[in-house]
Amino acid sequence: MNTETKTAGDRDEAAAAVLTGSHEKRGARGVAATAGTAQQAEEDNRPGWVTLPPARSGASRVLHLPDLPSTYTMAVDFDGVLHRTDHRGWMGGEVYGDPVPGSMEALQELIQDYCIFVLTARGRRFHQAVAEFVTLHSGIRTVVDDYRPDQEYWLVPGTILVTNRKFGSAGLIDDKAVEFRGNWAKTHARVRHPEGVGASRLAVLRQHFPKTPW
Repeated sequence: MNTETKTAGDRDEAAAAVLTGSHEKRGARGVAATAGTAQQAEEDNRPGWVTLPPARSGASRVLHLPDLPSTYTMAVDFDGVLHRTDHRGWMGGEVYGDPVPGSMEALQELIQDYCIFVLTARGRRFHQAVAEFVTLHSGIRTVVDDYRPDQEYWLVPGTILVTNRKFGSAGLIDDKAVEFRGNWAKTHARVRHPEGVGASRLAVLRQHFPKTPW
């Protein structure tokens, strides 16, 4: 398996055939990528244009997508979804477990249909370890977010991004997510007393941290 991991900055050259150039390539779900500038996209005003951060060459990249950019991307949580913690807890952010059974095979299938980013609550110093874990067990090239402030989407077919930023996506695969269906009363009822715990979350915290200014 290819265990190569790189930063998202290094990604630009490898993805140039997909995201830049005068020719056109096809990626996940038939996404067509063509060269362009941010100014052209702003002046065009047609739905479906999305500006990506400039490549290292300095040229901006624009994708003309038939749908909202987020519909081409799927977000996947890391712990409990891809990485087994076996109830051992956070362990200081260490990536210590095995893959959740079936998770790597699922990634291999998903990446045929979506651009994928992996969400983790870990600080940036742990992201390289997460990327190495995903690449090692899935065989899919995985890169680390380089935190360009104007980036809103992850639209690189065939390469997984590791980040703790939530970009636009068609969905989030998460073991702890609570789906909001337009009714806050029902949503609040679902999260108020999870797993049969009667006391509110803040009441429990106050018992452990009585001097906090809540």
